Amino acid sequence: LLIYRYMTEPNQYLEAYLEDKAKQYLWKFQARRGRYDLAAKSLLELVKDKEDRCFIYVKMNHNKNDNNNDDDNESEIPNLKKRASLLLKVISFARGSGNALLFSEAQRLYQLACIQESYNEKVHQYDQENHKLTFDGEKHFILDQQTLFDKCCDRGYWDLILKLLSFCAISTNNKEMNISRIWTNYLIEVVGQNDFQHAQHSIV
Repeated sequence: LLIYRYMTEPNQYLEAYLEDKAKQYLWKFQARRGRYDLAAKSLLELVKDKEDRCFIYVKMNHNKNDNNNDDDNESEIPNLKKRASLLLKVISFARGSGNALLFSEAQRLYQLACIQESYNEKVHQYDQENHKLTFDGEKHFILDQQTLFDKCCDRGYWDLILKLLSFCAISTNNKEMNISRIWTNYLIEVVGQNDFQHAQHSIV
């Protein structure tokens, strides 16, 4: 793309253009100029954008590019897997710029994205094994921690629930009782389906 060539050249108008017309490229422009704090902020905004406002011009032309299946195409609206990979870049930029708040938020979102991917895989596997269609929609954006927690509870995915509780504040009526019940259900499931050595390794 012509835009990549301009990113490496001094251009006082390019950043304003990217901010207004092509936000999905803005972080690249900032990162190539060593402005990693701004790059992290711009990329994090893109990743968190559930309504894809950063891709307004992409959505207008989306039907024209239906045959483009390139996962690395920056002009495509990112799916969940792509957003998770972009969060790794945010973590790197935030670490490089010394922005602890951005670093912490990006790490939390990355963990949520990984758990959400595991949730999707579990539901797809269940549907395939039982010849059912229970999957509740492929979300290309990252779910908030409470929504993801509730979905995992509804399905009884105790391992994912425990992972969420390890780094997220979750709203429950009786947290101590719920955590105890979750551990009980998880241990019953793991020990019941595996030998003791495998269960011990899974817990650790």
